[in-house]
Amino acid sequence: DANKFFRSYNVPGYDTRYDLSQYKARARFIVHVRRHFKTLRTPIIVDDKYSTFGLLGIAEKKNEPWVLIFDPHVHVKTSLSVEDFRKKKVTKGGWLPFSQHFKRKTWMAYFPLMEPPSPGDDLESLREYNKSRCMRCDILCTLL
Repeated sequence: DANKFFRSYNVPGYDTRYDLSQYKARARFIVHVRRHFKTLRTPIIVDDKYSTFGLLGIAEKKNEPWVLIFDPHVHVKTSLSVEDFRKKKVTKGGWLPFSQHFKRKTWMAYFPLMEPPSPGDDLESLREYNKSRCMRCDILCTLL
């Protein structure tokens, strides 16, 4: 467990689960990742019980969030360049669309150095997520 590792060195943070089959959980996860990288530059550790890796960043491309994935388990014999990732010589890292990487299943995430969200954060996260999508005129924006 990443949270046990960080806590063994007295690194504060919080861990939580996101059931990404739920729209609200996907929105909350994306907003939490955006908030984390706005204030901190520490990797977020994510785990789906089968693989663990780090999130190093989030960006927007064509109104879709993309995440920068780093898998510390990949072993290579030569140095890698940015071009190697672009040519997809490495498949366990680089920029990937959020929807492609985070399929509809449960993910655990550890946010080092971050405080847990407040109890009313679910609705606020959903509003923040939808606000960032209003350029596409999603009908849900008008509901909030």
